[in-house]
Amino acid sequence: MKRSRLFDDLTSASTIFRGTWLILWLTGIILMGCAIDEKPTPATENRTIVNNPALSSRESVAPEDCVNTAWNDSDTALPAFSLHEIELDGFTRKKSGYYSSKQAFIVPEDTLSFQVMAFEDPPSTDPDGIQICSLINPEGDELLPGKCSLWFFGMGRQPVLPDTLTKAGVWTFEVISGKSSGQVFLGLRNNSMPVTRTIVIQPYLTGTSFTTAQIQQAMDRVVAIYANVGIQLVYEPVAQITDSAFETITADFNQDTTVSMVCQSRLSRANLFFVEDLIGGSSSRGSLLGISSGIPGPHGIKSRYSGVLIGLNAHVRGGLSTGTLDIKLLGETAAHEMGHWLGLSHTSERNGDLFDDLDDTPQCPISLAATPSRGVTVDDCRDLDGLNLMFWAAPSNRDLEQTWLTSQQSQVVVQTPIIQ
Repeated sequence: MKRSRLFDDLTSASTIFRGTWLILWLTGIILMGCAIDEKPTPATENRTIVNNPALSSRESVAPEDCVNTAWNDSDTALPAFSLHEIELDGFTRKKSGYYSSKQAFIVPEDTLSFQVMAFEDPPSTDPDGIQICSLINPEGDELLPGKCSLWFFGMGRQPVLPDTLTKAGVWTFEVISGKSSGQVFLGLRNNSMPVTRTIVIQPYLTGTSFTTAQIQQAMDRVVAIYANVGIQLVYEPVAQITDSAFETITADFNQDTTVSMVCQSRLSRANLFFVEDLIGGSSSRGSLLGISSGIPGPHGIKSRYSGVLIGLNAHVRGGLSTGTLDIKLLGETAAHEMGHWLGLSHTSERNGDLFDDLDDTPQCPISLAATPSRGVTVDDCRDLDGLNLMFWAAPSNRDLEQTWLTSQQSQVVVQTPIIQ
């Protein structure tokens, strides 16, 4: 199952979409900051760059060498975040897969949030993947009733709802896998709220058709979007990946070339890979704008899922040979997909029957659709969430800005383990 983000003009000859592999996401927020009422405009003067010339290029990684590792490169560990591997006791074969025994971990009193991350070991393209099920808090409450996480790696993130705190004590869970093995990691974020509310981003560029200056312009827009809700994004110099093998990337985080590229990611960063051409997924619906590895993605660990993919050709207006790169749309796509990776879901889905779990994001039901067979569009939902950064579709009217975030959406981001 995949969650997709498309232009809402589905009648056009070349429909383009954004998307993310769907995994279960459990995220919580502490209410602070304020919602924005007006659409922000890009502010290039606000660009912040960290000087790190050593990252002008990165070495490719063989797929078999892309293992789940933590804090093992030159990155500095984040002082408020710690990562721990949970040893699985073994699996029992059942009709629907291999089931682990009930596993336990302890959440300390000073924990702001945590993530439980399960990975196949060794990785595969098994559509059943590995799943986290039956997550139970210290009070005995079942937080995943009848549900399991999906797609190749599993994720649980706590707390769940606004105005709630992570419960300290012994938590339990079970794992279901397509094979009798797996790896599980626990990421703990302590309760020392960051003063600067800063996230550091590492952008990458493949191919030779686009320039680092264009990527910097798009990143300026990403910075401006999140600044409107009090979140400071700092981005490092664009790392150019010169190997021509990475010019065209498949939107499959288990495909060998994609794995080799994504495993160049940095542990304490939000890693955005701007590739010349992004293909795959629902290709019949057009070229891919972008895709995230999950909602949220795995933080504080190096894996094949540690990043976001963004297709540059899909953002060209007027044809690839004579057209121009739509920097505004590119910046909004990067901000949208990074939002998924940090834990944000679509405010409303295409069919107008699924919405995120936050109280302050408007919902756009299918009853408002001018053409129900097309689903809800930006025009249908403009007075609700159509111009929210996390609406499922990008507007067909390129002059519209889709950039606002609510207070609660900002708090989902604030609790990400990599915030500083």
